[in-house]
Amino acid sequence: MAEMDQDAVAGTLEGIFGNAPAAPPKPGPARAEAEPMTEDEEAIAEPDADVSEVEDGADTAPAIAEPEIEIEVNGQREVVRGADKIRELAQKGAHYSRGTEEVARVRESLQAQAAAQQDMAHFQQAAMGDIAALAAISQQLAQFDNVDWQKVIDTDFVTAMKYQEQRDSLRDQRQAKINELTAKHQQFQQSQAQAAQQLLASESAALLAKLPEWRNSDKATAERRAIATGLNEYYGYQAAEIAQLMDHRALLVARDAMKWRELQRGKGSKDKQLRDAPPVVRPGAAPNPQANERSTFVKQVQEFRKAGKAGNHRAQEQSLEKMLSRTFK
Repeated sequence: MAEMDQDAVAGTLEGIFGNAPAAPPKPGPARAEAEPMTEDEEAIAEPDADVSEVEDGADTAPAIAEPEIEIEVNGQREVVRGADKIRELAQKGAHYSRGTEEVARVRESLQAQAAAQQDMAHFQQAAMGDIAALAAISQQLAQFDNVDWQKVIDTDFVTAMKYQEQRDSLRDQRQAKINELTAKHQQFQQSQAQAAQQLLASESAALLAKLPEWRNSDKATAERRAIATGLNEYYGYQAAEIAQLMDHRALLVARDAMKWRELQRGKGSKDKQLRDAPPVVRPGAAPNPQANERSTFVKQVQEFRKAGKAGNHRAQEQSLEKMLSRTFK
């Protein structure tokens, strides 16, 4: 049955593209053997071979091979065919790559924050123990402040020497504990600096991924200065607070606010230019006397105010006479 289906499909395709075998002629009425065929009948029975070859060649079109690529999925190779399928696969891959990079940056940022918090917890715990030890040593040393050393030396010199040795030993222990606490604090500061650098690198990568135009150092520097100025003037941020701004999301919000303010300033200047601009007269259009009179009146009012500010009352009188003469002419 399978072979018959394949033959049927092949026959159908051959019939569509003109390669199917010609069907046998239907039986017609019997013709006498002695009756000769006319010229027209001979032409119909034997078609021109050239015409047949041209028709066969016209029906046969070269097949265009679809593009294909070979990929590996879970250790197995698969072939992807078709431009649409390849394009869809590429788009999914690009989207997955961007998502993976974003997740990696978030993971690095969280790891840096977790490491900084863990170091802080360890340092606080160690520092509390050292501070308690220092307090105990200081209490012991305080007991020797009440000793009358001259009396002890006069009455029992050996006891005085023991007290002195104990006091010196406690002083050495206190200094050693202070040095140990100082070393731990320095190590904590170094670990915090490393965590801050790691966090800054992660935030910088996330910022450049969302703001690729900042790869231009000149543009980035100019916009950073504008952002810092806006944060200080409009929101009251101090320089130290701006320097500690590391979260790229907050920086993007501050940049959007800066861009919005620039847009509003540009919009205001354009509106002023439109208000001050003279009316546009199309070529060939009839002049508008009302517009010309209004423009002249506005100029005269400006001249009148300018003369008043300068204290030139004579110029004000002349300007006023011009306005009245135009009104009552």
